[in-house]
Amino acid sequence: DVKTLEQMLSGMTGVVFVDNKGVFREALARGRYDEYFTDAFAGDFGHCTSEGARLLAQNVADSIEAYFR
Repeated sequence: DVKTLEQMLSGMTGVVFVDNKGVFREALARGRYDEYFTDAFAGDFGHCTSEGARLLAQNVADSIEAYFR
């Protein structure tokens, strides 16, 4: 959960927090789990496939771009 990290680093400036939970939740509503993850090592998520990595990278890039607008 990104909120815990935000609390830990609340005094820092120039930090971009990226919450990936929502984008994966939306992707999983449309597609299959194995399209985005190769396993479930963390219980409800795991290591990304190429498509999962693409989704993750796009979300990070979009968040950084929005921060600097």
